[in-house]
Amino acid sequence: MSKMRIPELLSPAGDREKFDAALRYGADAVYLAGKRFGMRAASGNFTPDELRAAVSDAHALGKKVYLTLNILPRDEQYDEIAGFLGEISDIPLDAFIAASPELCGL
Repeated sequence: MSKMRIPELLSPAGDREKFDAALRYGADAVYLAGKRFGMRAASGNFTPDELRAAVSDAHALGKKVYLTLNILPRDEQYDEIAGFLGEISDIPLDAFIAASPELCGL
């Protein structure tokens, strides 16, 4: 008999308040964006330090954090995106959500 898989509850978090609420109300994972390179510009989003703290807090609760890079980058943005990824390379994110396959190579 095969084991039944339970779906993951994935919630968006545009800022720290929404992040905390998602975890408090049962999200298994949260997706969010940095201050740049996310499609939800109206959201507050996360600085690298805020992202670092959020991931630490989520992992302490056994939860996951996915970072969105869901823009369609222009050629002149690739160096800036690579710099941002270097800046957050110490953060143990659980996954990236990328809109453009080219971003996976950065």
